[in-house]
Amino acid sequence: GASKDGDDSIEANSKSNVRKPPGKLKSKDTLSQRFDIVVWSGDFNYRIDGNRELVQSLLSIGDKEAHSILRANDQLHKAKTDGDTFVGLREGPVMFRPTYKLEIGSYNYSSSNKKVRVPAWTDRILYRCNRPSARRLKSKSPGAENNGIGFEHPPEFDEEMTLLTYKSIEELQQSDHRPVVAVFAGPALAPGRRKNKQD
Repeated sequence: GASKDGDDSIEANSKSNVRKPPGKLKSKDTLSQRFDIVVWSGDFNYRIDGNRELVQSLLSIGDKEAHSILRANDQLHKAKTDGDTFVGLREGPVMFRPTYKLEIGSYNYSSSNKKVRVPAWTDRILYRCNRPSARRLKSKSPGAENNGIGFEHPPEFDEEMTLLTYKSIEELQQSDHRPVVAVFAGPALAPGRRKNKQD
């Protein structure tokens, strides 16, 4: 939120309030409520609770139950479920392998550093649609299909925004992170136009 000395620093926690910009906004609006569409992406640095051996073991199994256990121990998932952070923002189904920490040029998780990291979904994309007609997203169809790169999931729709794909791109191996991509469809957004006194 706004600091005591009056700067406009913004915290990742969307429950926090930032200073109100000019305009007709409620003083309790959070940053994620101030725009029609919000897409927040990056290396959020959330981890999977557990030790490396356990997480690697579950990744080796690779079935839905093992994936569910990993997701239940994902720190971002737990914090969002508890209402501790990113309140009101959604994330598509995380049906891809953890995106960190992998060996560069390889599909293998890194084990060569002095500090061996537990694989985790550190790279994420969250979103929110605040258009007046936006409704809770509903799945078009059940299930998910593996496309060989990551996992595709059924599109989720509201009248204003559609999440078509949320996956990692495992072929891009120039970093110890694997990039994550989300594809959305929706109406083109035109910038607002203020009326001039001459209009």
